[in-house]
Amino acid sequence: MRSRMTRRRFLNSSMLALAGALTTSCSTTNQTLLRERNGGLDFSDFGTSNHYPYVQRVTPNSARLFWYSDDGGKLKKIHLDLTGLKQGENSVFVCHAEKKIYTPRTGRDLIIPVMSDSHAPYVVSDVINQIASEKGDLIIHNGDVVDDGDEFTHWQSFLQQTKEISGFGIFPSIGNHSRNSHNWYNFFDLPGLERTYTHSVSDLFFTHLDSNEYKRSVRGQFLGLQDEIKASEAKFKILVMHHPMQSIASAKRQKYSERIKNELLDLIDDAGFSLVLTGHDHVYQKSHLGRNRDITHVVNSPTGKSARAPIDGSYVEFSRQGYGYGVLNYTDGELHYTAKDNEGNVVDRVKIAKR
Repeated sequence: MRSRMTRRRFLNSSMLALAGALTTSCSTTNQTLLRERNGGLDFSDFGTSNHYPYVQRVTPNSARLFWYSDDGGKLKKIHLDLTGLKQGENSVFVCHAEKKIYTPRTGRDLIIPVMSDSHAPYVVSDVINQIASEKGDLIIHNGDVVDDGDEFTHWQSFLQQTKEISGFGIFPSIGNHSRNSHNWYNFFDLPGLERTYTHSVSDLFFTHLDSNEYKRSVRGQFLGLQDEIKASEAKFKILVMHHPMQSIASAKRQKYSERIKNELLDLIDDAGFSLVLTGHDHVYQKSHLGRNRDITHVVNSPTGKSARAPIDGSYVEFSRQGYGYGVLNYTDGELHYTAKDNEGNVVDRVKIAKR
């Protein structure tokens, strides 16, 4: 396996705290004074070519801000660790313009938008605007962030086309359009192995797997995270991956989905998972799996490119063609998943069983 530093070919980082006046190289050609101003930071100069700053590694009180800067025609990636943030909305000033950064709000109701198959540069702007309007705590992405993972301009397009939600921490799973791309590691900064990882917020525990593993078992990935999964005391455990466990898109896709289901279903059933979030099919689907049919299985509507029609709806309880997104609402100890269309209208809603 390649090391993290080998894979992050663009990384050039600066790390800082919010308190006090600090000097760092915010562009690769200028030393920039960072100072507190109106509750935020004045970065003054991001260089001649900054490519839409975006947030990773969000916690209730910290975040990591990334951007790209042009150094004599050579693109450099820079990050700043922002600490001492308040929960919820924070203001950071970038080139004298306000940048909103949102951190998870613990001890309260949670709102977590779920998106899938954005396929930049073919992102549907209506969906992004609706996701931004949810004012969530973080965002889950079920994979296929870009259309061609090897095409660097597609990743730049994603940053540009999703700038309305770039202040929220996005936790993605890798899709088939990015499965062999080093750009996945260049653009994202994720926990663990980055293709497989876990994270939690409040009473929700998320496990992300790489369902593209044609030669290695996804079962092995899950077992590799088992210590973290067993240690979690969260009320709800949620599995996130790109390929669904059952598909109504085509016979070929259903065959691959059956393989994933055969490898994982007994494990997530025994481990007490309540929800599986997937994508890939470009058509919304809801069903229930497990020995007691109490694991909710969702295939998200696409956020970009094409919205397909279901071929065979007999596998699922509800399906819908069209662009859209989902929202996880955690309120008073209960978790609901709501499917919405590209105009924000509710098309389906399900209460997630506590297991």
